[in-house]
Amino acid sequence: MKVLYNPEGWLGEPIRKETDVHMGCEDGKAVFNYRMKFDIKIPCSFPRLYFTVYDFNTVATDQSIGECYISLRRVLKRLLKAGKLALENKWIPLTHPKDPGEIKGEVKISLFLLQKDEADQKPVGEGQKDPNRDPYLEPPKEGRGVKEFFKNTILDTKSWKLNFDLVGNLKIFLIVGAVVLLFVLLFISPGWLR
Repeated sequence: MKVLYNPEGWLGEPIRKETDVHMGCEDGKAVFNYRMKFDIKIPCSFPRLYFTVYDFNTVATDQSIGECYISLRRVLKRLLKAGKLALENKWIPLTHPKDPGEIKGEVKISLFLLQKDEADQKPVGEGQKDPNRDPYLEPPKEGRGVKEFFKNTILDTKSWKLNFDLVGNLKIFLIVGAVVLLFVLLFISPGWLR
């Protein structure tokens, strides 16, 4: 997921941030638990956050799944009155420019707005970095390993069928042999490329 914040509309340079990658997500329910911090100066002419969710691709460019934005104009007015503001566990629908009006999914966010002096007294880290508090964000374990990285590729061992015909076994031995050879060439004797 990538997030843009540009308080000056299209005239200024946006602040870009992105989460880590949830790999091999088959049910469409990716988990991030990711904190992004933005400095917001008031007044600002175009306060909005723009979210884009991508399907990560290891070889080609990432494909956009859906997008949405949140205007902070009314929220900032409430912040000025109250001094701080929290919007927790809010579901926001995602759409795509190719299919206007069609909901492609949802993203659940929590938004905490604080005055600068209070934020400086209780600093928090980006993502799940320290200090990880207010709220504590549990680093996700699912979708973060090597096994998920290779899911639905030729190296996914779940898709291998152990049949006892010559062609099937030959294909498996060729794949494993190619991976071992690549490992040896790149990591054990890397000087051969010179």
